[in-house]
Amino acid sequence: MRHRYSDHRPATSPGLTLLVRLVQVLVGLFFIFSGCTKGIDPMGTGLKIMEYLGLWGMTVDLSLATYLAVGLNVLEALLGTFLLLGIGRRWTPIATLILMVPMTCLTLYIYIANPVADCGCFGDALKISNGATFWKNVVLLLLLILLVRHRDALYALRSQRTQVITGAALALVLIVFNIYPLLYLPTIDFRPYKVGTPISHFYDRPADDGMRYIYERGGEERALTTDELATVDSTWTYVRYEELAAKPAHERESEADLILLDAQGEEVGHRFAATDAQALLYITYDIDRLSEEQLHLGLELQQRAHHPVTLVVTSPLDRLESHPQIDLIRRYGRILFMDLKMAQTLIRSNPGLVVIHDGVLSDKLSYVSLRFAVQDRHFLSHLFRHPQLTSILTE
Repeated sequence: MRHRYSDHRPATSPGLTLLVRLVQVLVGLFFIFSGCTKGIDPMGTGLKIMEYLGLWGMTVDLSLATYLAVGLNVLEALLGTFLLLGIGRRWTPIATLILMVPMTCLTLYIYIANPVADCGCFGDALKISNGATFWKNVVLLLLLILLVRHRDALYALRSQRTQVITGAALALVLIVFNIYPLLYLPTIDFRPYKVGTPISHFYDRPADDGMRYIYERGGEERALTTDELATVDSTWTYVRYEELAAKPAHERESEADLILLDAQGEEVGHRFAATDAQALLYITYDIDRLSEEQLHLGLELQQRAHHPVTLVVTSPLDRLESHPQIDLIRRYGRILFMDLKMAQTLIRSNPGLVVIHDGVLSDKLSYVSLRFAVQDRHFLSHLFRHPQLTSILTE
């Protein structure tokens, strides 16, 4: 029986074959890098998908958007590895080209209309301008057309069985790679709220940093600078925050905020910047989906750690009185309000725990990790003693 992949060489010159295979490696590595950088934080990609869909008035649940992100990340990285290893050389370049066509059209729209500041092509790991994103995709399209046209010159694994086994193993690895950060938080944190960051970093700002915090009272709105937040009284209600002018992504990241409001509308987050500040922030950005078991876990931590746990929500505090689990909510040491986008950026888990020790963001735990940690005496005894707690799951 004749093997599917014979030793017959394509009728192309050695120089062209070398060029095609060089492009094969470069494009494959690029797609692997792009898919894996987004796979480090698939929820972040899900939020970006929601942002894109919102441009056309479409709404989608964050869970669904995150599942779509996982699928996109896996597909992108898988096509990259298939290209790099020469798996399915007759259809992989075509499939990759088909994926790139709508992506390029989307980035063209973003380049022209500029509706978002960052395309999210590399997650939070690498931020490039919308113009650079579009032209990058144009170059990739041209390179993929070259690969499609001369795909007989591509390097390829010669055994069909090897291709199938390798492809299946790679798909499984990439799926696990994307699912893990959904359970235990991103392994690499490219966001401004990194473990080890002093809380004072979010408050040491110039007199006018370009941020405006909108408060409302009796139908009247008032825009406050960061320095003016301490002057607002309880008669004003927080609405949103805005930037006076669009800034490059790296500048916005360096000017990240940590704004927390109490029931009276007073900004109290700056108190955590004190050098002796200790706090356990149990953050949920969708308290309506918080189960009774999840609420009990925060209270169990409060009991075992002998330290009050602050429940941080993104819903207006006055609406909590009608919550079906209000009796459990009232048992928390304190309840504070945080902006939804800020909470989702601070921790990629609903709910999730943020530990502040001596005015430093010392640790972050997902709900899954916290379920194990709350039973661990070593973890509880070192809760406020070590600047960066090690994962109890590896002990």
